[in-house]
Amino acid sequence: MFDRFQSRLVKTLYICAGLGVTLLVGLLNSGRLLELSTRDIRTGLADAGISEPVHADALRSRLDFGRRNEPVFPIAGGAAKQWGAIDSNGRILVSTSYERVSRAYAGPPWLLCDTHHEVGQEGALLISDDEWCYVCAEGSYRVHPLVRDVVRVINYGESLFAIVTSTIAPHGPDWSGVKPSFVYDPFGRWQPPTGVYPHERFTEGRVVISHNGRFGFADRTGKVVIDAKFDRALHFQEGLAAVMKGEKWGFVDLDGKTVIPFQYDMSGIFHDGKAIVAVSTGDSPFFIDREGRRLGDVQLSDWRVFQSYALFSEGLRIQGLPPNDEGELFYGYKDAADEWVLAPRWLHISKFSEGLAAVIAPQTGTRSHNDGYRLVEAIERNGTGYIGPDGRLKISLPLAESLREFQYGLAWVKGLRVGDSGGTGYINHDGAFVWRDEPSETEH
Repeated sequence: MFDRFQSRLVKTLYICAGLGVTLLVGLLNSGRLLELSTRDIRTGLADAGISEPVHADALRSRLDFGRRNEPVFPIAGGAAKQWGAIDSNGRILVSTSYERVSRAYAGPPWLLCDTHHEVGQEGALLISDDEWCYVCAEGSYRVHPLVRDVVRVINYGESLFAIVTSTIAPHGPDWSGVKPSFVYDPFGRWQPPTGVYPHERFTEGRVVISHNGRFGFADRTGKVVIDAKFDRALHFQEGLAAVMKGEKWGFVDLDGKTVIPFQYDMSGIFHDGKAIVAVSTGDSPFFIDREGRRLGDVQLSDWRVFQSYALFSEGLRIQGLPPNDEGELFYGYKDAADEWVLAPRWLHISKFSEGLAAVIAPQTGTRSHNDGYRLVEAIERNGTGYIGPDGRLKISLPLAESLREFQYGLAWVKGLRVGDSGGTGYINHDGAFVWRDEPSETEH
């Protein structure tokens, strides 16, 4: 019944929304640079006689924006690899029929640019040429596309999205990795002052914002809670955020009060009570505690991974060795005293998330498999899968090609399927697939 209601609603919205899209296209064709916020778009659509789907109010009432809501997980299926969504039990919420889906940050706060499709989101946006679909664990609704030529969608968290198109000029500085053409809020709660744009992702009720080339922080409504007075800013973690004034980094609290003075040339974020900083790029970086007291030094094999080495979890952090004679890099884990706990023996590893870390071991052999269409030879890497803090393999996935961190109880894995083993999809903490992509005959 709900699907039939949605279908009738979508048809009605299509008729109305055509007027709004015509208005937007007309402005683009006139050569004007559009500076569209959610308020601009919603006002323009209202002027064209378009109203929000009536059951969006029902969705809004079910969501608690002050706490974590149940996640949904994007899935890509079929020969065309179109996108849909499942819940944490693998139940299909939206069938795979959309060309694009929002990307989210993988796991707990990580590298600024490390966004992926296949991670849990507390609300996801699916986009095709003829409709947009917002989906969360409490339901979904569809609207006519607000703009065309969407090339990227970033989930800031708390159901706020950056839309990047090939036709609308982007806004904001690009160091944060995302320059939105405009910001989309399916619930209309984001109402910032003119010229204010979000960056990164929501953490601890705050999101980095830019205004006139400076950075500050806003809450979910767009209200500026820390003025845009910094030259750069990173997201909040453990109650503190790294911000830059001039050429130096320091840390502020949730009220914008300076807690650790501006004295560092480089800075990471706090994790497990520690943050990595450096006085200059020529000196060894070191850890500080929440009071700014210097802890142990850090030996980095590559300055480009400065921030990824800084994140402790389960008391451990990633550390790599310089390349060997064959050009191979091996990674392991050190503790806060900079001592090896798990010696470097893996080609790729992740930080610990939900008590597990993804590891990919060197090749140990090959495995041939007849999938019914052809003979397939897969690389076998015994020791690949997910380990616990003691280094023991908890989930064995020897045919996996790539692994994501666990988030919201599931992790995305990609690999060759041999019989009932392996494959591509989401697994739970037992290593069982809750959803697995089933190749179609056209893919063989």
